[in-house]
Amino acid sequence: MTFFERLPESGPHMVDHLSAKWEKELTNTKYLGEGKNGNFEQYATRQKDLHQKLDGLKRHGYQGLDERTKVRHFIAGLVHGSMTSCKLHIQTRPECRTSFDECVQVVRDFIQSD
Repeated sequence: MTFFERLPESGPHMVDHLSAKWEKELTNTKYLGEGKNGNFEQYATRQKDLHQKLDGLKRHGYQGLDERTKVRHFIAGLVHGSMTSCKLHIQTRPECRTSFDECVQVVRDFIQSD
């Protein structure tokens, strides 16, 4: 039996607890540049893992995150100074504002070209 299959036994309070916990982790995940504190791939993977965990709660009543919310969290976590122009680029492209995966690729391309 998987974690999400056992979840109904824990009740709605557990769904609320987990969603609050994982949403907070999503908000607190930061990209600080390439180096000993991690790298962009780790940042993007962590964000995606949290999206998947939250999506797993949908069958238990959690409403989930829409793409724009995922993008907003992603952009907010790009705190390294070199990301300013990249963040502006993402915010001006409609296809980026509505696709987390598109944003990840734009930043990935930006880092590789830098």
